[in-house]
Amino acid sequence: MTISLEQVQTTTLLGIRFWDPAREAQITDGLTVTVTPVATPYPSPVTAFRTASGIYAFQGIAGLRALEHGPATSTSPPFTLRYQLQVTDAQQRFLPTVADIELPLSYRGLYRPGATGSPPDEDDDAATRFYLFSAPTRTPPPGLAVVRAQLYDQLANGPAAFALLEVQTPLGLWFGLSAANGSAAVILPYPTFTRSLENGSPPPLVAQQQWPLTVRIYYEPAVQSFSNGQAVPDLGSIRRQQQAQSFATAEGPPANEQTGQLIFETETHLATAGLSHLLVAPASSP
Repeated sequence: MTISLEQVQTTTLLGIRFWDPAREAQITDGLTVTVTPVATPYPSPVTAFRTASGIYAFQGIAGLRALEHGPATSTSPPFTLRYQLQVTDAQQRFLPTVADIELPLSYRGLYRPGATGSPPDEDDDAATRFYLFSAPTRTPPPGLAVVRAQLYDQLANGPAAFALLEVQTPLGLWFGLSAANGSAAVILPYPTFTRSLENGSPPPLVAQQQWPLTVRIYYEPAVQSFSNGQAVPDLGSIRRQQQAQSFATAEGPPANEQTGQLIFETETHLATAGLSHLLVAPASSP
């Protein structure tokens, strides 16, 4: 007697590599990640499972089951559906993230957050990194610097929530996000230590090493988009915020950026002179 075995092929239509910009390392544990269809009367979220390599992958996504069990030969999907991606961290290292995503993807492989238009370069590993923002309550990993701020909306007389911070050091640019209470922390590596001075003098002691620091804030509440009752705005709307102005002194004038020094093993706190917080004027303010 011959027994015919049926082979069932399942395609995973979405896999995401989450990345910690502070440690420049993949986030492989502690996250809960879901996708939920947007334009349906009874949305059914699907929770990702974690692969052996730490990728968060999905199966059984509503509206895509036929494609998951069909042949994975087409690079041009016949349709796309809109979903909401939600990320939370049980260890509270990272702020919650909400993002819109269209599925199925128009390319093979891991999700590429910045991919638009032409097919992405499959060899560009950095393009598959989905960066998360550090929570202000996160303890910085050993050997890393932290820039903290309590942002206060001068016009609304309240916290400047979900403002994007850009911190520039000699090493490059680093980003952070203020929480709903206006508190923010940008965790970043220290730049290269000074080995010698131009006049030939010995370099400063390790504890005295410092580097120039520039901080820009992007904050525009009118642009922030909240969907499906979420307490966190969509990531795309956060990134679309225009540059705000901040105040070194309460009397002004406002400035497009704040400067200071990043000192080794010393937390940097940004604040308006005489205050515990940094006054911010939204981008759309007169």
